[in-house]
Amino acid sequence: MPNTAAVPEAPAERLTLDRIAVVHTRKGASPFTSLAIDRLDVPAGRSLGVSGPSGAGKSTLLHVVAGLESPSAGSIRWGETRLETMGEGARDRWRRAIVGFVFQDFHLVDELSIFENVLLPARFASFRASAEARARAGSLIERVGLADPQRRAAVLSRGERQRVAVARALIGRPRLLVADEPTASLDAENGAAIADLLIEATREIGATLLVAAHDRALLDRLDRELRLVAGRPVAEDAA
Repeated sequence: MPNTAAVPEAPAERLTLDRIAVVHTRKGASPFTSLAIDRLDVPAGRSLGVSGPSGAGKSTLLHVVAGLESPSAGSIRWGETRLETMGEGARDRWRRAIVGFVFQDFHLVDELSIFENVLLPARFASFRASAEARARAGSLIERVGLADPQRRAAVLSRGERQRVAVARALIGRPRLLVADEPTASLDAENGAAIADLLIEATREIGATLLVAAHDRALLDRLDRELRLVAGRPVAEDAA
């Protein structure tokens, strides 16, 4: 299993989605399509903002790209790797090696400290995190502006939890960083600081960045914007 605390040997790859559909079926109900994208191409090391109203399919798109959800149809390629053909175990290993994910609802472990939550991805690779991983965790906690790394996650505000989630997503120097509303729980000043960190950190390591957001200030700083309505693209603009 790869060490997620180290820089992955492989560089960022081109991300390509082709004829993607996510269709939900429930007994007694008509099928519901939550996402339908004919083509999406993101060159390696570039950033894409995904906008649209609530329920537009933004989170579904991020989950599909990160291998957390399988499409009903179509292909997802990270370079030469085809995610839709992978088994669940292989997709999990790919995600641990390549992807950093900032979840909209944080997914922190309340019983652990800020420091241990940020370090958690490194624990998947090794029970005892390396000195390098521990140093990087401390540096990221400082960069997101959290003063006491030993505070338990359970006592943190939503804004503080959001910053822990961002630091945790960056601990493994991911080649693909996926962030779902990363500034939603923050005021304008802290939101701008987190936007700075996301953009600067991905540039430092040459990673690709995908962000779903309502935050216009953040979206305007990204290379391109894809707007979704009812799961379908309605516009795409270059920054």
